[in-house]
Amino acid sequence: RSQPETLRILSSYISFFLLAQSPLLWSYGYHVLTCERTEEMEGKKLSMDAEGLSESVSVSAKSANGKDGWRGLVERIFSPAMIASLAGICFGAFGPLRELFVVRSGLLNFVWGALVTLSEGFRPTAALILAGALASGRPFGGDDPLIGKNNAKRAVPLAVYRFMIAPLINLCLVLSLRRMGLLGEDPLLAFILLLQGVMPSAQQSVVMLQLEGKSDEAGRMAKTLTLLYSLGVLPMAFVISKAKQFTGV
Repeated sequence: RSQPETLRILSSYISFFLLAQSPLLWSYGYHVLTCERTEEMEGKKLSMDAEGLSESVSVSAKSANGKDGWRGLVERIFSPAMIASLAGICFGAFGPLRELFVVRSGLLNFVWGALVTLSEGFRPTAALILAGALASGRPFGGDDPLIGKNNAKRAVPLAVYRFMIAPLINLCLVLSLRRMGLLGEDPLLAFILLLQGVMPSAQQSVVMLQLEGKSDEAGRMAKTLTLLYSLGVLPMAFVISKAKQFTGV
């Protein structure tokens, strides 16, 4: 295969992965962070104000079962990541839309070009948010420094799982799929699957915490991710090289 064709196929496989990963991250992942925060806030309210116990419980039940709860659920399901994924599927699956927007000679190709330009700013923006959260969390001072006992307790177990256990589980799954004939003989697909098994945690979790107004938690998350990324440099290089040898890419 030529290099442009290989890059095109790799981009397609990664895009299919992101079509599932991004909506799950911004719906289920966001729900996990929000749910944990809500329980902590309710616990603080109940402990601080015993007289308002019944009122707090009734408001909480109304929020969970009433319009506010449904509104929050709908907002999580139809998040920007979900809308963008559905739009990408529509543009890619329907020929008329693809010819109109994606093809360079299309009448509305300039709209597609503008969307591509806007999307290129996502990663720099996320990196700035990560850096801002890290700076606001006093990375080299305070009770929880970047290189400290508390941060190591959070980052090291994640690193062990993400860079040692997860790649082994992923390798077993790829071998099982190959033996069952469900994976095919495409080495690029096997390489992408093995590669995803060693990728570190997404920095969008810091963005989610910032959106929830939890600057302190965002700062701790930024410290954990920074240390996790540093610990993952050598394991990621090792797994990628072994994945290339295993698949023959």
